Amino acid sequence: MTVPRSLPLLLLLTLAALLAACDSGPGDNVIRDALNAELEQAHLDELLEVEDVEQLSAVEDSQGDYSVEVNYRLRARKGLADYAGEVRGDDEREPMDRFAMTMALAAVRVEFGPFEEGDTFNRERRLVFSKGDQGWQMKSALGAKPGQR
Repeated sequence: MTVPRSLPLLLLLTLAALLAACDSGPGDNVIRDALNAELEQAHLDELLEVEDVEQLSAVEDSQGDYSVEVNYRLRARKGLADYAGEVRGDDEREPMDRFAMTMALAAVRVEFGPFEEGDTFNRERRLVFSKGDQGWQMKSALGAKPGQR
């Protein structure tokens, strides 16, 4: 039995394609972690959590950054009114921190309306990621599109 000359080349090309696909942009877990970190930076991680991330599209630009269109679900860890009461009554926080949190919660109320623990909100956004020494990092987030509750 003879091996066709093109078989080793075909195997090499297949292996190269598989290896290239392994690092073809940030995965759903990286995206979820980045979105949850964004909530943490906004001091909303005790109130909301990102779940069920789905990539709708991903495009690499000439610098190696990835523009990723994602759909994800936010789940309320607590009801908005309950959490707002906790923030207002938290004497451990500095007065300016409480004020900033109250303003952030007012923006959340405008965005989502009143909600209870366990309520969910579907979101769609375009995110830009770049890969550095620390792995994939979110560079920017564009255009949050609200979904249904």
